[in-house]
Amino acid sequence: MADGLAVSACLLSWKRPRNLQLIVRSLHQLEFIDEILIWNNDPSVQLEFPGTRVRVFRSEENVLTYGRYLCARQARNPVVYVQDDDVLVSNIPDLYATFLSDSTCIAHALRSRHYAARGREMHGNCQAALLGWGAFFLKDWTRVLDEVPGNMRRSRLFQREADRFFTVLMARRHNTILARVRRLKDHATEGIALWREWDHSLCKGLAVREALRMVRRRSFPVAPCPCHIVITCHSDGRSLRDTAASVFRTDADYELTIVDDTSHGAATDVVEELRKICPALRYIRSQSPLGAAEARNRAIRAVDCALVVLLDAGDVLDADCLYDARCGGEHSRTL
Repeated sequence: MADGLAVSACLLSWKRPRNLQLIVRSLHQLEFIDEILIWNNDPSVQLEFPGTRVRVFRSEENVLTYGRYLCARQARNPVVYVQDDDVLVSNIPDLYATFLSDSTCIAHALRSRHYAARGREMHGNCQAALLGWGAFFLKDWTRVLDEVPGNMRRSRLFQREADRFFTVLMARRHNTILARVRRLKDHATEGIALWREWDHSLCKGLAVREALRMVRRRSFPVAPCPCHIVITCHSDGRSLRDTAASVFRTDADYELTIVDDTSHGAATDVVEELRKICPALRYIRSQSPLGAAEARNRAIRAVDCALVVLLDAGDVLDADCLYDARCGGEHSRTL
């Protein structure tokens, strides 16, 4: 790829229109950015910018982070730059130079805390990457999202976590630099900032799981799932809900089975709730009490995985348990 190739900047807008004025003004100073596209996720707000270099696309509804990829598909240039609307990024040229030096993968910037922990986002040959602090990639790469089934693309999970789906489905490691950013207005405002929502970590884990599962299922024959989690439930459904939530926060490729050892129907409604979050969940209900050991053995006989994690309803799975197990590290912190 030749130096100086023109770039299309694609920005998301949601409830922070004043921030865009600062960001657009900053991007205008970069000679390699010859157009700025804005995806307006708030149809109630009219965005207008002077000049011919800025185009605004008004979404009919808030499609969350997925909007940046819908916007990127409208770009006229092969290289796309993206960032969120709550920061000013001061080292975009450095990030662009990183991309030009290796245009086979995404070049993205991370703040110091995330940069220090970036190795935790590696999953074999895949990497889950955050792109909101600045990222460069090729427009054509957005086609990888066509693999996501239509019903999933319409889901809040996918639209909220489109960055994680995109970066994992690329099935490669990405290049990262330390971001130099200044936070702008409403960076941490509840109702605007996604990272402040109560289910942030849960959505992150579920998105990475779904994307890794899709990558694994590309092979033929389909490779078996590396891990199966079994939750045994003996009594109330509330503890089952809490345990399942801890599993969903785990960013790994796994299958989940719930064994209901005659909880007198208390778990049934909870399982139906959980299936809305994890449709592939398996449910086994005993006709008579088997006891904890036999209930677990029954589930183990029904799965085909190298690693089985056994939990009782009420246990909490450590978020790093499966990652540590895959890397050969200690996972005695499980409960």
